[in-house]
Amino acid sequence: MLRIDIDVLYTVINLLVLYFLMKKFLFGRIDRVLKEREKLIRKNFDDADAAKADAEKEKAAIEAQRAGIEEERTRMLEESRKKAAAEYDRIVGDAGRKAASIVEQAKTRAARDAEDQKKDTMDHMADLVVDATWKLSAKEGTPDSRLYDTFTEQLQKEAASAG
Repeated sequence: MLRIDIDVLYTVINLLVLYFLMKKFLFGRIDRVLKEREKLIRKNFDDADAAKADAEKEKAAIEAQRAGIEEERTRMLEESRKKAAAEYDRIVGDAGRKAASIVEQAKTRAARDAEDQKKDTMDHMADLVVDATWKLSAKEGTPDSRLYDTFTEQLQKEAASAG
């Protein structure tokens, strides 16, 4: 037969009492601490997920802002290019008008100088002819004033028609 010794019975009872006491006082506290830690860890994970979602929203907002800034930069560059092209065209147009004015003035001055040169040449030729006429008249001995007057009138008519 199986005989249970009283010592074994006391050991089993002691173990059961010790188990219930530990369960009531020790395991309950440990279980509460573990549940609190689990809640804290879960809260930290939830906070991390919320922070990640906020970061994603902020990233999307920054990307949208960056795209807006890029569009603004492109628009401003295009506007600056248009202004620069207009200023370039204005400067080139002004330079062209000034060059045309300078060329026109040079042509006018050249024509006036040519006319002055022609007039000076005509005057010089008239002086030479007068001198030659006086010399010829002096050789013949009698100055012919009528020939001289006719010649000077003809020169004056030619000068008037040329001028």
